[in-house]
Amino acid sequence: MINRVVATVTVMVSLLLMVIGNFSASAASDSTKFDPNKKFTVMLGSAILGDPALYRNLGTGLQGATVVSTVVAPTTGLIIMASLIEPGQNGAPGGGSALMFKPQEAAKAINLLRKGPRWANIATDNNVTNYSKTVGYIRGNEGDQETVAVVFVVSADNQMSMQLEHVIGGKAKRYQFGINAAMKFSNQLLHYLASAGSEFAPDNPEGDAEKDKLFE
Repeated sequence: MINRVVATVTVMVSLLLMVIGNFSASAASDSTKFDPNKKFTVMLGSAILGDPALYRNLGTGLQGATVVSTVVAPTTGLIIMASLIEPGQNGAPGGGSALMFKPQEAAKAINLLRKGPRWANIATDNNVTNYSKTVGYIRGNEGDQETVAVVFVVSADNQMSMQLEHVIGGKAKRYQFGINAAMKFSNQLLHYLASAGSEFAPDNPEGDAEKDKLFE
């Protein structure tokens, strides 16, 4: 089953890394909104399917884009597949990977990513810099063999981001999203989760901010 999923992801990544041809596409933007009707987005000389959120792979330095789809597996049922597509750039070959979320995990990801704007406002109001805090875990818990978490980061120069951290066997990969891009990714996940008719699609994905404490 795992080999079949890996093979499927490899084929999809290859298909998604398309060279621009004779079709209509618009450039990537920093909008928080996800347009499910958009066919292609131009990025770094390539066309990415749909309306992706942009990120940076902190391990390779490559810019990437998210493409979300749904898969129904015989043994696990509905899976929300978040493909992380990285076109070739600056002489480096393109590549990518994918995170396979169960509906419950996708719902967690949506709620955690959507904490970004509020946390950014708190950081700005309190002059917070050079700071990092795990917002929460999408999969597993600290110390587990595999975890997927959302981490809020404020750099020394006050640049804020939401980072998707995937750890397997102690080796971590981090994908850095701007605050707006993280919101767009959450909207992208929500669209596909709701379109699949999942009972786990959050009714109020923004959460109840008034009940939250500072960075908790």
